[in-house]
Amino acid sequence: MLLQTSPIDLREGLFKLKCGNMSTKAQMEALADNIRTFQNIEQEYGSIDAFVTSGPAAIIAQKLSDPASPYKMKMLGGALAWEYLRYVGIDGTKPDRHLRRFFGSERMGTSDHFLATMDEVYEKVAKLSEETGLYKVEIDHLIWSFSADGYGEMCTATPRCGICPIRKFCKKPQ
Repeated sequence: MLLQTSPIDLREGLFKLKCGNMSTKAQMEALADNIRTFQNIEQEYGSIDAFVTSGPAAIIAQKLSDPASPYKMKMLGGALAWEYLRYVGIDGTKPDRHLRRFFGSERMGTSDHFLATMDEVYEKVAKLSEETGLYKVEIDHLIWSFSADGYGEMCTATPRCGICPIRKFCKKPQ
């Protein structure tokens, strides 16, 4: 049914439900290709579950987001590939701007870069998971909530250092 529905009709339907965003048009135009990619994955691996568990989660996320990969999903970068994997039950972290800034050189200082690299985020969250016994997805959610506008609003692009409960651990110049 979805493959036979025009991208315009899909987009209009989403906006009627008040679910659209600025990327909806491009997402709906990519949907048929992405469905075919999932069909190819299912044919090759036997199921989508077999594919997402066929190797380390970081490799699967890369396969879904790398333009050179035959499994590349249109409109899906590294962070969204991780978001997808988390939604299907794979424990991991989504190295978005919030986590990259949090672990960057001017915040928690676990990186030499202003924004920690994606690999640095993976490594740090994995280490925190081992140390605390929390799932990576839980640590990700805690940091994201702490750092996102409209949520914790503590370690945002404009941080609220003066009232931050973990300020003493931060490397941000005062």
